[in-house]
Amino acid sequence: MSHSLTRTCLPLSLLIASALLTPSSCIRLPPADPSDAAASKVDVAKEVMLVWDGDKAGGSAKEWANCNLKDACKSAVKVAVGEGVNKSVGLEWHAEGKDWKGFGWNWFGFWPENAGVDVTQRKNLSFWVRLRLDDPQKSPELKDLKVGIACSTKGKEESETVPLSAYVDSLSDQEWHEVIVPVHDLLKGKGKDFDLSKT
Repeated sequence: MSHSLTRTCLPLSLLIASALLTPSSCIRLPPADPSDAAASKVDVAKEVMLVWDGDKAGGSAKEWANCNLKDACKSAVKVAVGEGVNKSVGLEWHAEGKDWKGFGWNWFGFWPENAGVDVTQRKNLSFWVRLRLDDPQKSPELKDLKVGIACSTKGKEESETVPLSAYVDSLSDQEWHEVIVPVHDLLKGKGKDFDLSKT
């Protein structure tokens, strides 16, 4: 069984296990007050922070991928041209086997060690995801697919991870779905001390 996860915000993508999941990662400001006519004109350059697009943004990005059962599992992530939303560049995560599997995409390429972007004024993490299944009868449980963010501050490196099932009803249709995760959801539990200034 193989899964793929892809994510994108404008053109940004990621992939997950016996499925293809593509997220687009953007961190957004709170929406404008609709009663304020001047605020209703959205300045995308100010509202959306694109962290990786497979082209210019996050060009030095590097990946990690791993799984618990070593010889009995697979986890790999790669840049996939034409596999993102609207045939954009995406990330494709392929995973097989039981137990935990995961990956990450560091848009700074893990250097310098204290790299990070300040997202303290951002409201949402937004991405597109599509699950591509080799066998639709072996779809992973949506509650088992989770997302989180990381930072470079020692001792505060990981946010809470949240299940995609809290933000999308289903991925079994193998179509693209936008996922919008409120940043405050990532600051609960183990993420209560997370450093948003070094994301």
